[in-house]
Amino acid sequence: MLQQLELDATLLERHRFADRVDAIDRLEELLMPGLPGSSDGFERLHGRTRDMLKTLEDANARVSADIRNAVIRGEGAACLRSWLDRLGARGAQGDGYDYADALVAGMFDFGNVNDTGAAPGEDMVFYQPTPVRHVVAMIDRLALELADTVVDLGAGLGHVPMLVNILTGASTVGIELQAPLVERARETAQALGLQGASFIHDDVRAADLSTGTVFYLYTPFKGAVMDQVLARLAEEAKGRPLRIATFGPCTLRVAAEPWLVPTDVPGESRICLFHPA
Repeated sequence: MLQQLELDATLLERHRFADRVDAIDRLEELLMPGLPGSSDGFERLHGRTRDMLKTLEDANARVSADIRNAVIRGEGAACLRSWLDRLGARGAQGDGYDYADALVAGMFDFGNVNDTGAAPGEDMVFYQPTPVRHVVAMIDRLALELADTVVDLGAGLGHVPMLVNILTGASTVGIELQAPLVERARETAQALGLQGASFIHDDVRAADLSTGTVFYLYTPFKGAVMDQVLARLAEEAKGRPLRIATFGPCTLRVAAEPWLVPTDVPGESRICLFHPA
């Protein structure tokens, strides 16, 4: 397998991003600790594997860097959308990650973040980014206008607010309780020159929600916290038109709210939209 990769000169061409992602996954499996082997031949093979892995990672990093530079120049929407369409980021069901997520992760280049992977408090859920294909599906279904402001409740590192801002130009706000995630999201947005994406370090139950016209939840909390947040959104809906987009297990809880009407049959494995009755 390694020899086939080494001999395939076309593997380094820009358009073969997805093939390189697959090859990187296979090579990383070969480098997992605990595999048998300690001979000189095994060590040489190990070295070749590491070299090939770096070559492929560098090729994909160049693609991500090109997209990042296009965003900085203000040309990110067309460039990123072209790549996402090429990689098939069009709202397939399920919560797994795919080629589009690898592309966007390279573009944002978050680096090391002090995230324990644990829930930040009672009735709150540990951070997981929304798969990119579902963000694209949400954008397409919302048909956002420049007057819209999308508020991500439990924004984590800010994938959703930044992608929405890049692809549509709409203003976005990410509200997140974990300070290290907020700080990294702000740094990334600043590095990309995103004037319309902002991030607030606050508890959603106390944060200012007055600017939002669309609120997004990827199951950031449950139980009593979810009850309180939905009560706040119900109050916000009394003063202006708004929409709610959900993904994951929280969808069925949101669908149970008597003041909300779903646009289609609610389900956990796809983006669902709601509007006030």
